[in-house]
Amino acid sequence: MKFEPRPHSRSVDEGVIPLVNVVFLLLLFFVLTGTLVPPEPLQVSPPESSSGAHLAREEVVMLLSADGRIAMRGEEVPVEDFGEVIANRFAIEPSSVVHLRADRSVEARVLLDVLDVLRDVGIERVVLQTEMMAGS
Repeated sequence: MKFEPRPHSRSVDEGVIPLVNVVFLLLLFFVLTGTLVPPEPLQVSPPESSSGAHLAREEVVMLLSADGRIAMRGEEVPVEDFGEVIANRFAIEPSSVVHLRADRSVEARVLLDVLDVLRDVGIERVVLQTEMMAGS
């Protein structure tokens, strides 16, 4: 009795494996090469508020850390040069609004010193950014 060899049939799973490999490679590529948001130069945890509005456009964002360091445009600004840097920025864009994102644990004296410098430079509008409270 002679049996004919049956033709080898490919299972459906064999055709899916290369597709899964390609998908995982693409996912790995985008995870490793992509950056959604550039990291901020200072870690800041703004205070919470129960009300507020989302800003459509942020013109000048300043970060004030708990230890009194200041950052603007993604770079840390030396405290002694802060007045000059902000004055130069507002000479170019005098109608800008400063959005100050201060850490919740920053000393009130440090915050007031920064606000005094902003006022001395001629900035009329400062928005203190906060985080929405959980459940609000």
